[in-house]
Amino acid sequence: MRSAAKRLSTRISSYREETDMSVIDTTTPRSHGFGFAFAPRLTRAIATLTAQVAEARERRATRQTLEKLTDRELDDIGLTRGDIHRRF
Repeated sequence: MRSAAKRLSTRISSYREETDMSVIDTTTPRSHGFGFAFAPRLTRAIATLTAQVAEARERRATRQTLEKLTDRELDDIGLTRGDIHRRF
């Protein structure tokens, strides 16, 4: 009776070892090709491009506002007409 229980225990142990080895880890991102790591890089690229476009629009709006000021108003804030295009 004990030998049958021992054989059963051995079979269960070996079965567990076999099934443990066949598990595939799907939580680790792959960095080759268009794997799981592609999406975050694409997201960062889009975010960077969006930020650059927003900054360019803000600089253009600032430049247009400063160009509407008179030379006296520009002098009051410490700028000249040439500074507008060099800084903005």
